[in-house]
Amino acid sequence: MVHMHPKTMPTGILTSEKVVYQKFEALKGYDDWHVYHSLKMHNGTTRAEGEIDFLVLIPGEGSVVIEVKGANGIEVEDDGWEFKGLPDSNKTPVEQVDGNRSDLLGYLSKKAGLFPTARAIWVPWLSNDDLADFEGDLSINKWEILSQNDLADVAEATLRTIRNYRTVTNLDIGFRSHTEFVGNAFDKTLDAIAQKFKATASVRTIAKTLQDELDETEYGFEQVYNLIQKNNNLLLEGPAGSGKSGYLRRFALDCYEDPSRDNKVLLLSWGEYVADHNKNTYESYPKMHIWDIGALMLEITGLEKADAAKHEEFYTKYLPELAIKMLPESDFGNYDMIAIDEFQDVATRPVVFEFIRALAKRPDFVGTRLILAADPRQQIMRDPGMAPVDDPWAAALALTPNLVHVNLRENHRNSEDIGIAVEKIAREKHLYDTYKIESREESIEIVEVSENTQPVKLRDALLKLRSKFEASNICVLSPYRDESAAGLVLNTPKLNPIGEEIREMLTHDSEERGKSFASTIQKFKGLESHAVLVTDLILKAKHLEDEQKKNDRIALNLELLYVAVSRANFKVVLLCDSHMAAELRKLGL
Repeated sequence: MVHMHPKTMPTGILTSEKVVYQKFEALKGYDDWHVYHSLKMHNGTTRAEGEIDFLVLIPGEGSVVIEVKGANGIEVEDDGWEFKGLPDSNKTPVEQVDGNRSDLLGYLSKKAGLFPTARAIWVPWLSNDDLADFEGDLSINKWEILSQNDLADVAEATLRTIRNYRTVTNLDIGFRSHTEFVGNAFDKTLDAIAQKFKATASVRTIAKTLQDELDETEYGFEQVYNLIQKNNNLLLEGPAGSGKSGYLRRFALDCYEDPSRDNKVLLLSWGEYVADHNKNTYESYPKMHIWDIGALMLEITGLEKADAAKHEEFYTKYLPELAIKMLPESDFGNYDMIAIDEFQDVATRPVVFEFIRALAKRPDFVGTRLILAADPRQQIMRDPGMAPVDDPWAAALALTPNLVHVNLRENHRNSEDIGIAVEKIAREKHLYDTYKIESREESIEIVEVSENTQPVKLRDALLKLRSKFEASNICVLSPYRDESAAGLVLNTPKLNPIGEEIREMLTHDSEERGKSFASTIQKFKGLESHAVLVTDLILKAKHLEDEQKKNDRIALNLELLYVAVSRANFKVVLLCDSHMAAELRKLGL
């Protein structure tokens, strides 16, 4: 049996890496092989740090550095080739495996000596038939690409790689023969690796692993997008985490980049933070118009947020009516595509509907492609007294009858345990058909607090989360802003020691690195984070005056919690009082 490092497969690793790990783990008759997974190399020769997906050490043969990629296709053209379905990266797979190999050899040259070390890129979702058109190029040989077929015998594939390497490569000065890679020389290499690589992954390593797992979910995303992309007008409807915003952005980007036309594209949302996120994502596309609807109407009219105090129904009536009137004098309108996120928030405001029509080439949207994304469960942005929209589909048809309804049910954002918790909070079974992210231990944690104990519990929860997640991948959410536990800390000049500790860990600035972002649940709607800490789920005295007020507040908290919990990819911590804790336990959390 192969010596696996670590001995048991870590939870939460990428599916593509998992299948390779399991194949090596199952090998029999190769008792002297050592296979290392996810080796973190700090202070390498080519960069500050890198991670080797797999390193295989074979006595008497040499070593193989393997980069695993979950590509779902390969595109071969005259000017080069490219794997498809991979997340954006500033390095190609070849550059990544080359960097890892160079860093490893740079380290081992000083500690154990150099022996033949091959490289390979393993694409477990692509078969030999998928790779038939690829013949290799100056950057990599065809035999250095391992396929789905090679999983049938990983030992043969690995041996073939190192032997091909030795056959076609002239070893550099300083390399010893593979025949010497035995006994003390082999053990010295094992000892050098054991000294360099720690058994416990760093927070940064965990963060990369988690992000890679999120990126891996894009495989299913691409499959669905390919099925629906030819439709002209769409309503993408589904629960939180089903990929609506991702599909919407993809439609907008593809229309913008259409080489056959100079398309004018508008990407809209109701929430400011979602618009800011989209602007940051597409900052290299300055001509794409990206706005939250309120800011766009202010831009057209020349008004400011402060003017809202001067008019009743400012955002729902006065401002959109004025924007419609002044639109012809502006640079906006006459769009080839209008893509609207959070459509359920727009659908509750009829005059805003008319503003959307005015942005198109014609009020019936002939000549303008319309892509909408909606989740009727996320209507926490509606004004007091405003009735929710029960059926976004019916509302969308009021804009244009020429719509295709796409019902999304695959969860791309949350681990399975968190997705199930979202279903329980929404009191809807089977919101999701499948989950793309595996659950981890203690995905959901409920911590009972009172107003007096919440600061200490908040401090403790943040410290615990920071031991497993990077600070910038932790978000602290609350139904309130300035009155929230985080808001009081960030806005109070002088604090006690616990408050000072919390302030050192939090920020209201989403761009500030090294700290966790604190926001209201309402404003963070549409975004996501590796870990979410929800505070202030405490019923105040006014909520406990009678049973109806108590039930109303609990219902509102649950509506907010549907949004808050569904923002988390891997971990949720809820700070709540005994009333809310009891209600959550009734729901099965």
